[in-house]
Amino acid sequence: MADLRTLLNRDRQHWDGWSLLHHRPGLRTLEGFRAGQSSLLPVEREELGDVSGRSLLHLQCGYGMDALCWSRLGAHVTGVDFSNKAVEIATALNGELKMDARFVHSSIYELDKHLQGQFDIAVASYGVLYWVPGLEQWAQVAARFLKPGGTLLIVDEHPMALMYRGDLAGIKRPYFFHDDPLALLALSQDRDNGGDNAARNGSLEDHGWVHPLGDLVNALVRHGLAVASLKEYPFMAYQRFEQMEQGPDGYWRFADKSELVPLLFSLKAVKR
Repeated sequence: MADLRTLLNRDRQHWDGWSLLHHRPGLRTLEGFRAGQSSLLPVEREELGDVSGRSLLHLQCGYGMDALCWSRLGAHVTGVDFSNKAVEIATALNGELKMDARFVHSSIYELDKHLQGQFDIAVASYGVLYWVPGLEQWAQVAARFLKPGGTLLIVDEHPMALMYRGDLAGIKRPYFFHDDPLALLALSQDRDNGGDNAARNGSLEDHGWVHPLGDLVNALVRHGLAVASLKEYPFMAYQRFEQMEQGPDGYWRFADKSELVPLLFSLKAVKR
């Protein structure tokens, strides 16, 4: 097994590089953000509703654009990220646009050393849990920084989405509920094997962890968070597969297999 500290340092270096890439002049989303557009997507907006006047902690906030969008909606925002480059960019954007968010350079596991207080809301969104080696510690930190009655919202890739590479050719039955029942005999006799997509497409350059939703729910419950809702969606926030098309809501879907597998989930929990 590879050394955990080595893997995390490598991931941090990649995030430093990606932050600089995201900040390059000409990037559509950053230019749009400066012009007043929001990078927030419908799921997180609908799940949290009105955030004005509430304190909000954005965990693993990257270079801060989503965090600053919550600030534009009236939240008192603190963003945290383990990439120093990302925090520098977020802080510079905050100053450039004369906003009042603050950003903290820290890993989640060392956040107690760098941040005090508790928040009404904690948010972790899009590409977060894959970079977390230990859910127990992560859940403990999220609970620690929430006020009693405070809300945690996680919106992230569904763990099933991380199992596929390239296409969904081997999947024949939909994951999502339909009124028409499946024929069990046909299901039991379906012996088609779509092949090993991962073997055909090579290996990932970065290292991360896939966490089953059950593990996530149990970790949150053990640290005093009551799950209020868990939702699964047949779309995601970026184009992970070539066959995907972007809809007017900003999400990416498979045009011909739109409800075969869950690609995104949202989980809302309340601190007891």
